[in-house]
This record gives sequence, C-alpha cells and structure tokens, in this order.
Amino acid sequence: MLSLQFTLPCRIDSISYFDQVIPYAIEQYVGEAQPHFSFAIHELLINSLEAVHTQFGKETSEEISVDVTVNEVDMIVTVTDNAGGLSEEDLVNIHELRLEDIVFQERGRGLLMVKELVDKLTFSKEGEHRFSTKIRKRR
Repeated sequence: MLSLQFTLPCRIDSISYFDQVIPYAIEQYVGEAQPHFSFAIHELLINSLEAVHTQFGKETSEEISVDVTVNEVDMIVTVTDNAGGLSEEDLVNIHELRLEDIVFQERGRGLLMVKELVDKLTFSKEGEHRFSTKIRKRR
C-alpha cells in the first residue's frame, strides 16, 4: 500500500509541485501512468486553492491537506481546506448535472469533469469551515 500525506501552502506553485510528484509516485506503485486520475487530483487542488483565496485572500497562511492512498484495489485522494466548502445548492447540482449541461459555461465544470473521471466523489464537512473532497477510482 502507498500512503502519502501532504500539507501544501495555498500557492499555485504548490500545485505545480504536486502535479509533478504525485503522478510519478502513483505510477511507480501502480506500474502505469494514471493521467485521468492525476487530472482529477489537479482539479480538486485548484478548487481548494480558489476557495481558500476567496475566503482568506491570496497572501494567506492557510494550507491545503492532501491524503493519497493506493492499495491493491483503489486509488483514493482526499483534499481538505478551511474555506467552508460548497453550498447545499452546489452539492445538489454536482450530483444532478452532467458535464454536457454546462460545457460552455465559464466556470463550474471542474467537479463535473472529476465526477466523470472517478468511480466515487464524496464531500464532508467538519465543523463550520473544514471541508473535504474525496475521490476514489478502482485500479
């Protein structure tokens, strides 16, 4: 089993670093590249970064936590931040809308693309501000 935990500063260069490290680590463990899963992780990180910057400003000291687990059956990633998460309306929309429904909109496609690329997409909220997005894909 591969298990990695990261705490990233809320900066775009942190995501760039993560985009290089995690696909390599997963490929080494799984034995082949996982570009769709890596793209899904990237989208979660961008969403988290934007939410934190919106909530706290771009010069924040807030961090994003990322947990990666790869076992014999699944690849699982959880991205957590303190930006408060999605509204109830957005959560409902993610489960009801399809990518085709909003393909030409300026924003809002990221999580729908993630939903298409993984086997399971879930959300959880702890307290008032801590929000996690978890993706699971069978190997």
